[in-house]
Parts: sequence; structure tokens; C-alpha cells
Amino acid sequence: MAWWNAGYSQQEFKYEYDEKGVLISVTNTISDGTRVRTIDYSAKGYPIRISEWEKIGDDRLDTYETVYDEAGEIVKDAYYINSELIEVVDYEWQFFSNKEYIPEDAKRDVPEGYDMLFRLYNPNSGEHFYTTSRKEGNRLVDKGWKYEDIGWYSESKETGKPLYRLYNPNATGAGSHHYTTSTRERDKLEAQGWKYESIAWYGL
Repeated sequence: MAWWNAGYSQQEFKYEYDEKGVLISVTNTISDGTRVRTIDYSAKGYPIRISEWEKIGDDRLDTYETVYDEAGEIVKDAYYINSELIEVVDYEWQFFSNKEYIPEDAKRDVPEGYDMLFRLYNPNSGEHFYTTSRKEGNRLVDKGWKYEDIGWYSESKETGKPLYRLYNPNATGAGSHHYTTSTRERDKLEAQGWKYESIAWYGL
């Protein structure tokens, strides 16, 4: 705990550490109790929440709050009067709301005996990715991939031959995924460090 004079007011700084001695929060209080500011460092050393409140007269308390993610990016700004939310800017919602997800009814018109492959594109690596799973596709959209459209219709499990999907954890660009119908090739790549993920789809 430390005190210092700032102009006409004296301020108190309280530091909180975890059991390993890592700083997790700092609270700054004006000596007369009219203003308090807290910075929360509990996530990987980045501030994840900054809260500041100020007393306005005897019956009003203004609170300002900024929330960060673990990368230090601002997620939300909020303003309260006497604990009542007055204004909020949700940057995370704005970010994700611009993304196009695979619709819930995407597989509604799939012909009998076939399955639908969704095509996604990674603008950072230039890679295209194909999956029959809407859930997996939308998880990639959340990570920055772009859903383009239906790639094609594949055979069903009953009529087609499985294509095995492997991932190269050392690759940084296009080609980090490999597809093969050969179990021998699949096992050889896996022995060389590729990660076998799943059956991607069924083909002829």
C-alpha cells in the first residue's frame, strides 16, 4: 500500500498479488473517498477490467468500466449512474456480428443419400477448408475464417468411401490439411508428425 499527494488530494494505491507473487490488481483511491479506480490484471498480465467510480454530490455515483480480453483488446465500454446501465459499447458483438455464419437450415435440401460439404477460406493463409459439420464450420468463422458457400455434395456413409483428414501442425500456409482415402498413407503421415483429425467426408 502506498500514498502520494496529487495536487490538492492524497491518493492511496493498494496492490494485490496472488500466491506466486504475481500482480493481479491495483486499486487507486482518493483520500476523501470520492473516487476509486481498480485495474484487474488477473489474466496473463493484461488488464482485463478497469473500473472507476466517482461520487457526484450525496446521491449520485458515476461508474465507468472497460473490459479487455486476454490479448489486451477492448471488448466492452460501459457507463453507469447509481448502478443503472446508461450506455454500453460492445466491441465483441460488433466484431462477430459482421461475420457470416452457416445457417441453421443449410442442410434442409440435401438430396437423399448425399451429404453437404461447406467451404471455408482462411484469408491469412490462403487455405480452403471443407467440412460436413455446421458446428465445426461456424467455430472456424469465429476464428476469422470466411464461410463461402456449399462446396459440393458428397456420398453418404452408406454408399461412399471415407476420406481421412490430417493436419500438419508445422505448416503455416495453404496445404496444412491433407485428405486421402488410403489408410496406409494416413498412417504413414501420422507417423511423420501429421495429426489425424477425422473422416472428412465420403467419396466414390
